[in-house]
Amino acid sequence: AGEGGQEEAPEAIVARLPPTALREVYAALLKTSAHPFTLEPRARLMLEIHELREWDKHQRQLVVHRQACHLATALGQEEAAERLREAMAPGTLELVSLQEMMGGGGAPRLLELSGLQWGPSVDKELRKLMEKRLQRRRVWWQR
Repeated sequence: AGEGGQEEAPEAIVARLPPTALREVYAALLKTSAHPFTLEPRARLMLEIHELREWDKHQRQLVVHRQACHLATALGQEEAAERLREAMAPGTLELVSLQEMMGGGGAPRLLELSGLQWGPSVDKELRKLMEKRLQRRRVWWQR
């Protein structure tokens, strides 16, 4: 918050960054990817159409969250960056569950590469997502 309890405009915050920092932030934003969540064209065929749409949506959302996290960190907004990292968890779990649907395996490694820690609560949530996906597939196939 700025003087008098008013929020400072985003442009004013960014304007305070030195030009070299701006270039670094811009380069980081351009390089942001959804790694390790990428699908080869052949792998995309293993997902149902609705699952493929979900994959694309969660993948785009992950990139945007990662970009926002880079920006928050560059601006010294560590609390905001931490909230963004926490907000990435559900979408990341969705991507891991879709990867598992393709028989990809390696959920703990995927979570580690994406910055999430494997634990009992994560395992439980992932199992719930997988069961929901399998149930949805069964319903879809029974039509």
